[in-house]
Amino acid sequence: MIAAKVKVLAKLILRGFAILLVLLVLIYIGFKVWAYYSLEGNRAQQLAVQRQQKAKYDDLIKDQSSYVPLMIGAPSYEYLMDGNRNFIFTYLLSADYKVFQEAMEDSAQMVYVGKQILGSGCKKQACNELEAAFVIDPETSQYFAAISQNGRIVYYGVEDGKLIPPAFMKWHPNIVIEGGK
Repeated sequence: MIAAKVKVLAKLILRGFAILLVLLVLIYIGFKVWAYYSLEGNRAQQLAVQRQQKAKYDDLIKDQSSYVPLMIGAPSYEYLMDGNRNFIFTYLLSADYKVFQEAMEDSAQMVYVGKQILGSGCKKQACNELEAAFVIDPETSQYFAAISQNGRIVYYGVEDGKLIPPAFMKWHPNIVIEGGK
């Protein structure tokens, strides 16, 4: 009799444990599905924001490059810091934008180099350490940037496998390409 009660109790405990285990597995699967859809939703939002920023960037560079020839002779830093152009360079340089700003503090005037426009500058009181330049091609509405830090130059806006814009040669005639972003 006691053995039968123990056997019934053991079956009841085993069933309870099995039900609890199934519930835990279902909760785990539910959590994983929720996490997946949550991540996919965030990813979709990020893609939408990136598309919006890309569209804004494309519109702004077309607009800004159409009247950039009027800015010839203006200090490069002033051109860089204007609200709309600030967005263009922020988009182009991403995380390196602050370094670029710092490298443009002591800037030269914007000049024509062939059909392209070159703006350049260097860090105040440390020109040998940190320099930067940008090139605008009004015909193609393209913006390019470069940062030279301790002699190492990184280009932005230059597609892989393509040559850097010729206007950069006036900025640094003995260019050694280190990398592009």
